[in-house]
Amino acid sequence: MMRQRVPKNLEDRDIKKAFEDIGRVTKCEVEHGVAIITFANSSHAKKAVQTFDRGELNGQTIYVSVHEP
Repeated sequence: MMRQRVPKNLEDRDIKKAFEDIGRVTKCEVEHGVAIITFANSSHAKKAVQTFDRGELNGQTIYVSVHEP
């Protein structure tokens, strides 16, 4: 499971599509500017952090981290 700050003009499906390049996304929800993305494999979540943290999505900087329940 992981979280990120989400640009306001992106929807669940846009985020899911971007992160599926890393691995299978089983769930993606956006609430109050934060996306909660669940991968089928925890190693994919870690790879997503390495790939996307402080990167750009739709022209805006995003911050990605693993959220431990």
